[in-house]
Amino acid sequence: MGRPTKNPNHPLVRLRKAISTETQVVTRKILADRVGISASTIREIETQRFALTEEIARRLMRTTAVSMGSLMRGDNPLKDLGGNDLSPRSAADALGRISYAEEIGVLDMIYAALQAAKEKNRAAVFVEIFQDWLPKALETIRATEAMRVVLDNRLGAFDPSIVPTALQPKQPKMRQRWNDAHRRLVEGAVKQASMSPKKTRSRRDPFAELAAYNEAYREILDRGRQRLQSTGPKQSAG
Repeated sequence: MGRPTKNPNHPLVRLRKAISTETQVVTRKILADRVGISASTIREIETQRFALTEEIARRLMRTTAVSMGSLMRGDNPLKDLGGNDLSPRSAADALGRISYAEEIGVLDMIYAALQAAKEKNRAAVFVEIFQDWLPKALETIRATEAMRVVLDNRLGAFDPSIVPTALQPKQPKMRQRWNDAHRRLVEGAVKQASMSPKKTRSRRDPFAELAAYNEAYREILDRGRQRLQSTGPKQSAG
């Protein structure tokens, strides 16, 4: 039995056509080179010998800006990450673009998910999964080193102890800076909490001391965020 023929309606065939231009037809080899897989794998998927996996769809999304969900569903036309029809400009326009509403929406969804996990008494499990997911997501978009720089620039506005191990600094001097920042945060919160009116109620309320510490902890980080917003990010120490 001979090889199955290419299906012109297969999502990968339509993807290649959508991102082709007048001066360059995106062949299997061109797409394979961009994605980092073999041209034969593209062929086997297009001829339906192999199924399109989430891993390959994720690579295609990262390279062409095609929506992973749209690709897996086989939408016609395929959509890019901005919700528009996939085109040769999608990679340039959609990969780096995020609207203010989308940015706030992502933060809101993370907060809502944490609240839902707390209601189900699974908050610690959610945090553990999130800390495992975050480094993998950054690795997928090749932003791990950029994340380290962002965190370094924001030192003083977050607790270094909660950062996943994979994103912790590797250089000894930088690790020491992070450790010092965490120590100052804890010591500052303890000192501030000791002067809080809530502290004086600790004999009557066993949770008053913890509440005072948590409030001081949050206020110190808030001040760090406000300082960054007013002065702009500092240069990374490398």
